[in-house]
Amino acid sequence: MDFKQRTMPPAVDGSDIAEWKQCFGDARQVGYVTTDLMKAIRFFIDNARIGPWFVAADRYLRQVNYRGTIMDVKLSTAHANSGGMQIEIIEPDPLQQSIYSEWLAHQGARTLVQHLAWWVPDFQAALRLAKARGYEAILHGSAVQGGFAYFQHSAMPEFTLEATEITPARTAKYELIAKAAECWDGSEPVRFL
Repeated sequence: MDFKQRTMPPAVDGSDIAEWKQCFGDARQVGYVTTDLMKAIRFFIDNARIGPWFVAADRYLRQVNYRGTIMDVKLSTAHANSGGMQIEIIEPDPLQQSIYSEWLAHQGARTLVQHLAWWVPDFQAALRLAKARGYEAILHGSAVQGGFAYFQHSAMPEFTLEATEITPARTAKYELIAKAAECWDGSEPVRFL
């Protein structure tokens, strides 16, 4: 079938778009999940010249709700910016079931985009709006720097939307990462938090 003969999506109510943009703004982060954090960092440094990377190793997301089970999720993360887009790489504990290990099992342990994140000022409003639009919260909780929730939608379950509460503490961290990327000269490519 010719591409132009495919059924095109219908127009969307402009007020719905305005409500979404007012609540969520623009996507600010792309997140990858991998079995080897340093290998993924090395790729981005060597092949995309993105850095420096800020690494938080062997951290826990405490008392999060993963598909109805309250648990602590162990992971290591790395963050860097490319312009206004933040890149996050997550290496989950391979012995623990989580949204991240679930993703790796489904994708065959390849490093692939797992989520897009929106940084939202009114976290509760974002949760309500996502649920009203048919998203289901798969993993949600609160970290030291504020709330977060990963959502999936039955219409496209391979897409994961993350709503991240943008608090003063998280803003300071993200500004530090973005500023470091602006003036990065290639030195000290990995920095531990």
